[in-house]
Amino acid sequence: MGQPLQVRAYASLEELEGLLPAWDELLSHFATATTFSTWQWLVPWWRAYGRDQKLKVLAFFDPRETLVGLAPLASATQRISSGLAF
Repeated sequence: MGQPLQVRAYASLEELEGLLPAWDELLSHFATATTFSTWQWLVPWWRAYGRDQKLKVLAFFDPRETLVGLAPLASATQRISSGLAF
């Protein structure tokens, strides 16, 4: 069975900035990684379109503290026709 992963949650771009070197290193191991997987794309996109949402990025680390995965997520509250917010 594989080694357990440690998961850390980040809620702001400022917090995430510290992961930039590890993020770039992670992407360098994936030939199929696209521009949309990069910090350089995520930050301008988030600043343009994510203002009404809450950022939550999950970072996965192996036992050696090496970044092995990222899951950029966002949540937003939207009103439905009855006026209730979910």
